Amino acid sequence: MLLLIAGIVLVLLFLIVFLIWFLRIYITIHYSYEGKEQLFHISLSLAKIKLINKDFPLEDLDKLPITKDLEPMLEDPKIDSILKTIRKGLEVVQSILHNTTLHQLNWTTNIGTGEASTTGVMSGVLWSIKGTIMGYFAEKLILMCNPDIQVLPKFQQEFFETNLNCMVSIRIGKAIQGIIKLTRIYKSKY
Repeated sequence: MLLLIAGIVLVLLFLIVFLIWFLRIYITIHYSYEGKEQLFHISLSLAKIKLINKDFPLEDLDKLPITKDLEPMLEDPKIDSILKTIRKGLEVVQSILHNTTLHQLNWTTNIGTGEASTTGVMSGVLWSIKGTIMGYFAEKLILMCNPDIQVLPKFQQEFFETNLNCMVSIRIGKAIQGIIKLTRIYKSKY
């Protein structure tokens, strides 16, 4: 009898691990820049259960210590080893992206320089940047939506505002495999 109960528990445990391996984790990202305030919000959900729901106010880049210490870091003789490690890590991230599904992407940018001619040029530059990013997403991700990308010029005023809403999902098993590969790369170098 005890052997039967142990077998049932083992089978149930195997089924739970098997189901979790194929469940999808949904990641929702919201970024906004309005006025001089930036906000980054991330939400992680598993089977409609919110695991993380957090806001991150972003500081200006020049306030971060890494930008002040960047030049001495580039002169470090270990930089080649670090760059090779980063390249290997990016290859793993790209393999993870091939298994990632894009469910929603809305990205609207309002821009104005105060002059119509430069506003037009800046709008064109933004369209090309967004188009390049969308081409990369179309190549690397599984698209399940038509992304909504907009650049709205404000010809008569100085203005910049952007809002990005994005939802992606990935199977937990694929995410775990990627994390294991990244950990191996990191441990082999450090």
